[in-house]
Amino acid sequence: MVFMKRVFIAIITLAVFGIVVSSYGLWQHYAPSGSSFCNFSATVSCDLVNQSTYSEIFGIPVAGIGMLGYLAIAVAATIAIVRPTQARRAIIVLLWLVFLGAFFQLAFTYIEFFIIRVICPVCIVSQA
Repeated sequence: MVFMKRVFIAIITLAVFGIVVSSYGLWQHYAPSGSSFCNFSATVSCDLVNQSTYSEIFGIPVAGIGMLGYLAIAVAATIAIVRPTQARRAIIVLLWLVFLGAFFQLAFTYIEFFIIRVICPVCIVSQA
């Protein structure tokens, strides 16, 4: 059980990091153009990705959806630690959240690389 607790703590730590990175992406979504530290060129730019038509789903910024996803992962992992009797359910929820997150990350990476043809360093960090 100690090993599993360490795994859940690692998941929580990575999810918190994801929340921080996504928070920056959300801030960047609403910030004035040119305010990002990661605008290097016409092909490596957070602004160009964050201001594209693909940066929102039904009017909700993708970075905000990412924040909620990372928060849900952190909550599920916390429940697995705090309520060991619910660990099995929490693991199932974690697996679904990770599956959905990976699907969206792959889709957005594809859009970023092959449709917009601009790389966002902050997005890549979040996707990693």
